[in-house]
Amino acid sequence: MQLARRLRLPEFPCKPAEALALINPASLKPWRKAKRVRRPPPADDACPQIARDSKAGRRGCVAAAAIYAVLLGVVSWKHIFWRDEAQAWLIARDSNSLVSVVHHVRYEGHPPLWHFVLYLISRFTWNPEWMKLPNYLFSVVTAGLILSAAKVPVWVRIGFVFSYFMLFEYAVVDRNYMIGVMFLVAALTQCRDDASGLKTSIALSLAALTSLPALIVACCLYPVLMMGRAAGPGEREPGQRLTLLGPGRAAAMMIFAVSVLAALAIIRPPGGAGAVLTHGRWTPLQHLLRFSDIAEAYLPIPGRLHFWNSSIFFNLGRWVGPAVGLALTVPLCLWFQRREVRYFFIAASCLLMAEMAAANVFQMRHVGWLFVVFLLAVILECEAEPNQTSAAGPGDWSWRRFLLLTILTAQVATGAFACELSMRYPFSPSKQVAEFLRQRHLDRDPIVFFPDYAGGAVLAYLERPSVYSIARHAQVSFMVWDEVEARPQELPSKAEVAAASENGIRPVVITKAPLPKAEAATLGMRCIAFFGGGLSDEEFYVYR
Repeated sequence: MQLARRLRLPEFPCKPAEALALINPASLKPWRKAKRVRRPPPADDACPQIARDSKAGRRGCVAAAAIYAVLLGVVSWKHIFWRDEAQAWLIARDSNSLVSVVHHVRYEGHPPLWHFVLYLISRFTWNPEWMKLPNYLFSVVTAGLILSAAKVPVWVRIGFVFSYFMLFEYAVVDRNYMIGVMFLVAALTQCRDDASGLKTSIALSLAALTSLPALIVACCLYPVLMMGRAAGPGEREPGQRLTLLGPGRAAAMMIFAVSVLAALAIIRPPGGAGAVLTHGRWTPLQHLLRFSDIAEAYLPIPGRLHFWNSSIFFNLGRWVGPAVGLALTVPLCLWFQRREVRYFFIAASCLLMAEMAAANVFQMRHVGWLFVVFLLAVILECEAEPNQTSAAGPGDWSWRRFLLLTILTAQVATGAFACELSMRYPFSPSKQVAEFLRQRHLDRDPIVFFPDYAGGAVLAYLERPSVYSIARHAQVSFMVWDEVEARPQELPSKAEVAAASENGIRPVVITKAPLPKAEAATLGMRCIAFFGGGLSDEEFYVYR
């Protein structure tokens, strides 16, 4: 029995052949130590080089987030608002309720979520500087979400974060764009395990309520995410996919549909507002020229010292921008190997270009949404499961890397250039005008802006309730872009100056361009100050 235990033989009677078959060869030499079987190391140590790179990448992302937050805070502190930023602030400040905000934004062409945020802040203060706080927070959160996309290469994430649009155009300039980008990126990075689609629907619904471009992108992104998350990694059989289309997913889709319909209802202006749109019948030549938007979105290289809304392609010739845009179109579409990502990229880009052509807008803040679509598509492509992405050969990856490196280099260089100039020059001289009026004790006198929209930022910095509108013959604060504002405005007359006077005090007239000498002499006014030299296109001539 002892021999049977040592040889690990069964203790019950058995045939010799069966006993020999059960002998463990290692037990024949019990005096030798059995060879230890080496178990595979834990997953974190399976490839020390990858683990070390991952830790270095995490440190790099944390450092990039800290640098971004500090740099953006410094540049935002120096930023001075211009009229479009002040327009949203004045609407929120002078609205009595959220319903009133919705009523006032009907002519803005955007849903009201950004105005809701400003409305809450304006309940506590009339100082427009507080408008910087929410956009700063949205920008920092967006940068953190981009840096958290672990499957995207670290250098790509950092390049996106410090790109021109993520660092300056949407982060420093306080508009309703960064809040939409934040919700779109959150739908990709924070809703990976959203099998029901509820979190995805909420994120994209909030994005759709921020701006018209974000609404377009959200509608294109929603079916891609919902189809990709219709089942978990082990639940992608056709028979199981139908079971996931239950009440939870139906409710999620209903939330998104209601948000889109609400946004469209608010964007659609009341009757008579069509006169403010400047679109007309577009020729094929004009559509071809719009391909310059692609070049400006991906390679936003400025064309002059005061860079804003300028492009080097305009300086090189009329056809250079469209040619570069056409040259970028094909490789950009072929960059994405997942078919659904490519469809999303093409559909969203085409719809954004159609929207810009219809509204005849071409400023950098509008064309930048093409770059936002590219950012989202890159995250989608990299976040795919390994079996969902076709393998690319060395040659394919080399040209993809080169294209991405070229785009991000131009973006980061332009973003750094914009921040450096913003520290040296004011974005707008509007705050200087307000300080000048205070120093001369003119800030409480009657004020007339010509044209009406020219002085919105000055009014916000003065923290006064209203100024006199020549077009409406009444006191107003924010602009209402209806058919009245669409009419050509004539120069102020003596009757208008008299109507704007209060208690015998003649108004201060602030114009965007100098008045003709004969007109100024007729009004009995002279120019007492000029303010210009900002990065925006705003200039102010003060007459008294």
